[in-house]
Amino acid sequence: MEVKVVSANERNVTDMTRKKNLQKLIRSPVKRLIDIIVMGEALSRRAT
Repeated sequence: MEVKVVSANERNVTDMTRKKNLQKLIRSPVKRLIDIIVMGEALSRRAT
């Protein structure tokens, strides 16, 4: 019984870490795009 509980907890932890990693992978490119867009707007405003 105890071993089953531990394995279940480990599965939950691995699932959580996978979800977090996926969220990071999804978020990072979006953040980079937003940063690039914001920087581009700032540069264009300075130029004009």
